[in-house]
Amino acid sequence: MKKIILFLCLMVFAANIYAVWDKASTDAFITQLERAADPDNVGKSVKSVEVTIESLLMPFNVKMDSKFFYKAPDKLKSVSKTAGMQTITVYFNGKQGIKDDSLGGVSPIEGVPLEELKMQAIRMNPAVSMRQIFHKIEIADELEEQDGRKYVAMTCYFNPSSKLFPQKYLVDPDTKLIAYSFSKSNTELGVVEVVSHNIEHRKCGGFVIPVRFTQTMMKIQIECKIVNFEINKNYPDSMFEYQEK
Repeated sequence: MKKIILFLCLMVFAANIYAVWDKASTDAFITQLERAADPDNVGKSVKSVEVTIESLLMPFNVKMDSKFFYKAPDKLKSVSKTAGMQTITVYFNGKQGIKDDSLGGVSPIEGVPLEELKMQAIRMNPAVSMRQIFHKIEIADELEEQDGRKYVAMTCYFNPSSKLFPQKYLVDPDTKLIAYSFSKSNTELGVVEVVSHNIEHRKCGGFVIPVRFTQTMMKIQIECKIVNFEINKNYPDSMFEYQEK
């Protein structure tokens, strides 16, 4: 009887173990993630990406509109508008970052925030693998529970010289799509943790992307939806340079 009980306990324990995550199995899982996000293998042909996001700050019912423009290999521009309040435009030409704040004026982006901007540009390049972005990727042996479901937990570390915080992802073990991400950023208010929950994925431009998601920071939840996603539009380099008004 004791042997049967021990066997059942081992079976329950084994059910919570997804795999033995050595380098080979970690690499294989990352490949599955990238195939799930790019099932048509179009990533290497992408020269530019444009994303439009509509957001609602809960519970204030404040609307925000954001546009992100990426041009290979490393240029990025974002425009975020808060209805009737503020517009922030960020320019990154691959080396230098500039922030144009309608309330706070124009200022250079330097130090760790510049490193964050560089990584943001690189991560918008669908041709770049996670193995190239992160210095080290660790996957927990046990599945992690979140909101009643179990996920594969990945912790991804940037090169230590960047001084960037690690990123954590919870991946659906069936679809291989990212359900949750946990990140920290250096802001004017100090270090802020952001929790993103991808609610709905959809195929757009050959990619499977989260089209509805929430972001929670400083106890404020933002409901977001992607309303436009386009690839391979022609953008001049000057679009990613700040022009004095």
